[in-house]
This record gives sequence, C-alpha cells and structure tokens, in this order.
Amino acid sequence: MSQVQQRYRSQCGKKFSARKEFGIFGHKQLDESQALLALKLLVEGNSVRSAQRISGLDKKTIMRLLVESGEKCESLLAAKVRDVLVNDVSADEIWGFVRVKETHKNPFKGHAMYTGDAWCFIGIENHTKLILAFELGKRTETSANRFMSKLAAATSPDQRFQILISKILRKRKPFFAI
Repeated sequence: MSQVQQRYRSQCGKKFSARKEFGIFGHKQLDESQALLALKLLVEGNSVRSAQRISGLDKKTIMRLLVESGEKCESLLAAKVRDVLVNDVSADEIWGFVRVKETHKNPFKGHAMYTGDAWCFIGIENHTKLILAFELGKRTETSANRFMSKLAAATSPDQRFQILISKILRKRKPFFAI
C-alpha cells in the first residue's frame, strides 16, 4: 500500500512535496508501526531475520533500531535509577563471546578489539531484584572500574551496603578488590 504525498507548486512554478516530520526514531522514511513491530519481535525472542521477514524492514535498519533503542534504554536506566537505598547487592559477571572465542581469535585479522570474550558485570538489589547497574566489555580493570562507578551512582551514598558475590567468583582469583 503506497502513501500519496501532497505536492505543492510555489509562485515561481517549482514543485515540492509536504515535509514529513521526524518520528520517534528520528528517521523520515521509517514507518513507526513497522519499527515498533520489529522491536517487539526482538524483545519477544525472535531472531533479526524473522523480525525482518515479518516487519518488512531491512536487516541493517533493524540492527540500527536495536542499537539506538539499547542506547536510549541505557541512558534511561542511568537517569532513573539513582540514590537507591539498598542493604544487599549481588554482583556477578556473565561470560559470552562475540563472533569467536578468545582462544580461537586470530590476531592478524581485523576487528580484534570488537571480537572475542565479552563480560557483562551486573549489580542486582537482592530484595526487589532491581538491576542497579551493568557494564559490558572485556574483563579488564577499566570495565570493572566503570561498573563500580555506575553502581556507586545508582546506590545511595548515605547508606552502607554489602556486596554479595557468587561462589564461583570466590573460588577464582578476584579481579578487583572493593
């Protein structure tokens, strides 16, 4: 179904179309209902290709929508979850990999920084199960420090709390000391 766009003619004789306003995603050509459908499908666990088939959007468009939505959700989490009074916080790290595991990585191929092991540090309040902070990156001191600063910003500075870690983390050599 094609949409008919209103065309106008100015006094000098030139033709032009009515300006389409930017939508909630900031794209003129993107139909918001299709974009929301694609995001709903991804949230429900569908793959990018199945969201592409159902919504009719291009795969790259869906990936851009996913990145843009994730960035907005991350900024919303950082803005809204502030100065939370907590007693116990569970801190954990989750391992995953992007494209190839770290041990099978070829250092001579490009994109070495963006592939390999990926660690998600996560801080959860024990009683309400509220996610206070997270950090996704390599298992480096920089990522751990970014996670701890996000956790400090999310919790109230007036109240001391206990950080609980899993048994698996206690058996390994601790990565950072609190």
